[in-house]
Amino acid sequence: MAVGVGDFWEVGVLGFLCYNVLHMDQPTITLRLPKKIKKRLDSFVKSEQRNRSEVVRDALRQYFAKEEFRALRAKMVPRAQGRGVFTDDDVFDRVS
Repeated sequence: MAVGVGDFWEVGVLGFLCYNVLHMDQPTITLRLPKKIKKRLDSFVKSEQRNRSEVVRDALRQYFAKEEFRALRAKMVPRAQGRGVFTDDDVFDRVS
């Protein structure tokens, strides 16, 4: 999230400089959101007292983790089924 002139005066010169130094190594991206999603995002960040960048980074981390899990599961399910493991109960029976 870019820091505007208004933000500069709110955080003061030292805060502004610290913000820039801490975030210099992070590339910036621009993304387009439907108005409803942006409105929900803005409402959420206000209620959680976080900034958009933090929320989007967290959402992307969760998305990537979920996709990695799905890919691993898709790879492992056929192997498990080949060994007679079809349900969670089958897994629990094997490991307990």
